[in-house]
Formats: sequence, structure tokens, C-alpha cells
Amino acid sequence: MKILFLTGPHAVGKSYFMQQLATTNNFFQFDTGPEMRRMHKESLSEKNIGEWVDELEKAYGPLVTCDMLCKVLESRERDTDNIIITGFRQIEGIEYMINYFQPENYEILYIDGIFELLKNNFILRENRNISDEDFQKYLLSEEEWGLRNLKDYVLNNPSNCRYIKKQSNSDAITTDIFKNNKVLKLNYKGDQND
Repeated sequence: MKILFLTGPHAVGKSYFMQQLATTNNFFQFDTGPEMRRMHKESLSEKNIGEWVDELEKAYGPLVTCDMLCKVLESRERDTDNIIITGFRQIEGIEYMINYFQPENYEILYIDGIFELLKNNFILRENRNISDEDFQKYLLSEEEWGLRNLKDYVLNNPSNCRYIKKQSNSDAITTDIFKNNKVLKLNYKGDQND
């Protein structure tokens, strides 16, 4: 098994990159966000998803949702062991999945972008305007939730991690984890999930 973990702030284009990479190659896509929302819905909990996760973590430990995601991924029928995972915003979740699956190879690809790019993509995706100040607060809340530690981890562990900071949506992103070096030059589409 080989796993590419895509991470970074919202609206940088991770899901779009994953979809484009998967359509040109034989990769299995796994987005943790929709999976968590599906599990929450199936739980029939009357609590919102954040409260539901907090309740689970208090009862079963801080990595219980990571364990649940691993079991879902393990149960999925796939015609390949090449997996692209996006949605993790904390290094602990990625490390849990690496320890759980023990892949022969993995890469954590942190895709970042300059402030203006992230804000413009966010406005396109959410179809609403936001001030620079409010968007900066939004980015800081993501960092505090775990992205800052994840970014630091990626920057300090170059053997299995890469950091890319996009200046524009047409910047090329590369990965060579699965086979030959794949280079994709992508344009962000405002209707994507990421």
C-alpha cells in the first residue's frame, strides 16, 4: 500500500488536485470530511458533528475518530492499493493512519497558498464576500486547530513530507509517490469541495 496524504488550508485546491490526479491514474480517493459527516448522520445523534466528535473522544479517547476512519477505509473495496487521503488537519490523525496501515511508502503533501489566493478561492467556493480581517481570523483558527503543528511537522521531516506554497491557481504540483513523477497544472474551480 502507498498513501499520499494531501493537507493544507481550506480552498487551496486539495480536493480538486486529488480528483484530477485520480482521474488520470488508478488511485483510490478517501476524503475524511465527507466520511465523518456520513458516520455522524448514520449515528442518528441529535448533536451537531463537533459535539458528537467531542462526546466520542471523551468516551473513547482522542483518536477514536481516526480509528473509525481507518476501519472504514479498510472495509472499502478498491482495485488498487494506491490511496490518496485528504481532510486531515492534525498530524496525530495522519500518524495514526500510518501506524494503522503500515504503508510501504507514504508522502504528506502540504499545499499552501498566499493569502490573496486562499481568500479569492474561499470567496468563489462559498459564494460570499469576506473581509481580509475576518479571513485572517478564519486562517488562524485553522492553524490553532492543528494546521500549524502539521505544517511544522512537514517542514521538519523532508524524507516523507513536502511543502508547496502556491502563488496562483495555475502553479504546478508534483508527486512521484506512486510511480513515475506526476506533474499537474491545475486551475481552481469554485465549485470544488476544498
